[in-house]
Amino acid sequence: MGHHKKLYDLLPMRDPQAVLSEALHLYGTLYHPCDGDALEKVYAYAASLYAGEVPGYRACNTRYHDFQHISETFLAMTRLIHGAVVGGHCFPQRKAYSGLIAALFHDAGYVQEAQDTQGTGAKYTMTHVQRSMDFVRQHAVQFELRDIDVTDCCHMIQCTDLGADFTKLEFSSPDVVRLGKLLGTADIMAQVADRTHLEKLTYLYQELREANIDVYASRAELIRKTMVFYKLIDSRFAEKLDRSNRFMRNHFNERWQIDSDLYMVALENERRYLESIILLPDGEMFDRLRRGGIMEPCAGPEDKDNQKPAC
Repeated sequence: MGHHKKLYDLLPMRDPQAVLSEALHLYGTLYHPCDGDALEKVYAYAASLYAGEVPGYRACNTRYHDFQHISETFLAMTRLIHGAVVGGHCFPQRKAYSGLIAALFHDAGYVQEAQDTQGTGAKYTMTHVQRSMDFVRQHAVQFELRDIDVTDCCHMIQCTDLGADFTKLEFSSPDVVRLGKLLGTADIMAQVADRTHLEKLTYLYQELREANIDVYASRAELIRKTMVFYKLIDSRFAEKLDRSNRFMRNHFNERWQIDSDLYMVALENERRYLESIILLPDGEMFDRLRRGGIMEPCAGPEDKDNQKPAC
């Protein structure tokens, strides 16, 4: 395959079963194929959880932090593990398994319990990391996790917290440090490589409003300030995550014979496109963001019901 291929050309990433099949294929190249049986069961559980099919929980109602994001983070994490192994970093099977469980449930804290009927899971934005770790602890037996696996999972989940101080986390081994950084990288890469990422910032804006995080006055401001977020990504990759994104190129080279990191290509394409439209008036900028039918007409700033976001 040539370099003209884009990320979404390789497999239908919006198809959860296609994502699972690819992840199990990669996992099977690194470990015994039978080791993927438990992973497949947990993936099915995660899908059921987000669909509202697990007793005791409501369906996921955060449209930015949804199951598509989970499945794409899971795939990105699998690809990074594969790329790291290709690059000479071998992980014990239990550590890699724990890393993939962490990927599947790093945002489980957004899912509400059945009795929690007020608002959406977005209200847990500031506490979702802790809630996600609690979820993993509560389901350790079901996920076939030992005590040390649970601890490792929780430390990896903490690596997705943009404010986490990694130096204060007592990782059990250098492998867990690296896997945590891979997960922190996969979480970001999955978001920005989504073909509708810019459009989905409308959903993120709604989530932040419900959580009373008043960082952005409008969704237009959030979209425009994503240019600043790109710089933060560059800094985070370099300073906190040990440039773990570099392993993605190894993966694409080995798996698809493509000497390129298609996630970073997608990010750069998005960055260039946003740069070309941010100086337009709000309405015209929104007109250029029409993928997925996500963008809605603007409401006034006084509209607080989150049905039609303010510009």
